[in-house]
Amino acid sequence: MADRVSASITIGGAVSRDQYQVLCALISDEALCTEWDGDQFTPDAHIEGEPLSLYAHEVSWGCFNALEQYCCVNGIAYHR
Repeated sequence: MADRVSASITIGGAVSRDQYQVLCALISDEALCTEWDGDQFTPDAHIEGEPLSLYAHEVSWGCFNALEQYCCVNGIAYHR
């Protein structure tokens, strides 16, 4: 059984429209919110030119594996 903790991730940098669509799907899969105990992320919640800060409780090992891997592979800056 995995340890589960509260975790956050901030994603920044320039992304293409296609990359943003994939990021939105990955964020949705993780059920991430735009603030602690806030509303779940929706694509229109992001302000262009600003970093995207996301939050969740009960995250396995405190990692967002698929989201982080996608950012790494595509050179998108993030901080967990």
